[in-house]
Amino acid sequence: MIFPIRVCVSLACLAGLLLAGGCGESAQQTQGRRLREDASLAHRRCQRAIAILDNPYYKTKGGEAAPFVGDKIRSAADVVIPGAGEMNPKALEAIREAVKELGESLKANAQAAPADKAFAQSVLARALILRGGWDAAVSATEQDKARQARLQAESLLDVIRAKTLQHEQYQQILASSGTAAGEIHDAAAAKVQELTTKLSEADKKLQDIRGELKTKTDVNLKLEADAAELRSRSATAEGDEGLKIRDQAREKQLAADEAAAEAARLESEISLRQLERKEIELNLAAEKSVMDETADLQAKQTAGLDALKATQKRILDEMTEAQKSVEELLRTAGAACGRAAAAEKEAAEAYRQAGENLLQAANQVRAEASNPNAIAGQADLKMTQAGLYVRRAIFRAGNQAFLQKLETIWQAAPTKQPAPQVIEAIKAYGQDETKDKELMVGFYTDATQLYGKAISAVRDQKVRWEYQGALGAAYRALYVLTGNATYRDEAAKVLSEAMQDKAASPYLSDVKRLQDLLARG
Repeated sequence: MIFPIRVCVSLACLAGLLLAGGCGESAQQTQGRRLREDASLAHRRCQRAIAILDNPYYKTKGGEAAPFVGDKIRSAADVVIPGAGEMNPKALEAIREAVKELGESLKANAQAAPADKAFAQSVLARALILRGGWDAAVSATEQDKARQARLQAESLLDVIRAKTLQHEQYQQILASSGTAAGEIHDAAAAKVQELTTKLSEADKKLQDIRGELKTKTDVNLKLEADAAELRSRSATAEGDEGLKIRDQAREKQLAADEAAAEAARLESEISLRQLERKEIELNLAAEKSVMDETADLQAKQTAGLDALKATQKRILDEMTEAQKSVEELLRTAGAACGRAAAAEKEAAEAYRQAGENLLQAANQVRAEASNPNAIAGQADLKMTQAGLYVRRAIFRAGNQAFLQKLETIWQAAPTKQPAPQVIEAIKAYGQDETKDKELMVGFYTDATQLYGKAISAVRDQKVRWEYQGALGAAYRALYVLTGNATYRDEAAKVLSEAMQDKAASPYLSDVKRLQDLLARG
């Protein structure tokens, strides 16, 4: 949600151009002054929104959001603590006001000087990026709600699968009328021994991966804290010192993101391993159940048949109830998917408008058009836009895997019902994968071109590597998306140039990690 520091620097440069104007007021100057005043107000509103988002808050019983201040809270009964991912709506109010009023001011003061309009458009772009960030965060929260519903549904699907296995085994027992019970018991006993060994091996592997995950999570938390502290310090630092601190913050954040990505990979692996373990566990339980029942059946070859039929009916009834619960969870997940998609659409539109305003601002002022910070700010926005669709693709893949599992288990169940109609709401999320991929490729391609322009325009050779590192990341993303080795080679080339004569520099540690990651494919 925090606005890119590059565009903040660009805003400061534009403000300097405005202060260089002369005295006296023509109609153009009057409109320019009004536009500057409105832009400054919008800028303050954006700062206020960021401050609100950075501070914890509570809600009154009446639904009003308020910050935690001193002794104003008399009793825990007076407040409602917001849920995870829930943001203070007062921040959105400030962002909306900034976007609406500055947009109207730009229309009303169309005769203002180009520098004045460029300044206002840059501020409006900032507000729009904040708005897009808000909607992207809302989408992420709704995705989490859908994931939680999916996880609960998956647990019930495991129950349904286990009940299906038990039902089939009881069907075999009843069909044998006791004559083949001994053979079934012996086969089940051998299977129990095999599955018990597999379960122990699965537990050992999960324990090892969880240890790796804890290490990566601890590293991520430490780096995130360091990056936040450096960003806070950079807000008050000036000149080269400020730039140095911001570079340090960026490096820490990149390292934190890499640790987070590795942690996410380990979490995914844990999820897969847990599913495998659950499969083993369910099969083991089913085989043990068969052992127990067939052992009893051998002792009571005929007396227990009625009891077995009653147990089989109970299993079927429990399965039917589990299916009803799954359908309710699917409705919850489908609704969350719909809200996530709507928020993504709003975020995409806000980012699109922000990009237009940044481009218009650059076209208004010649110096801004060749300002590497301004150009890289546009590139950063392209990366943000691509990231929105990357998160959509990851979430969609999870949905697809879940639906495949659901349909397989549902069709295998003895109830022989078709998959619930409510899954259509989940299927509808982000259906056009081809279009999404085209958009991602387009955004990353635009980013490579803009970062390339920023590299050509930069005068301070000490910071060139920063743009080169970002360019390398964009090329690598294109390589991952398309499999085109040309992008991999371009990424390797630009990262090598960034590292030239700086291999030992701690500032470039994240660039080095990206280079190593690329080398591993």
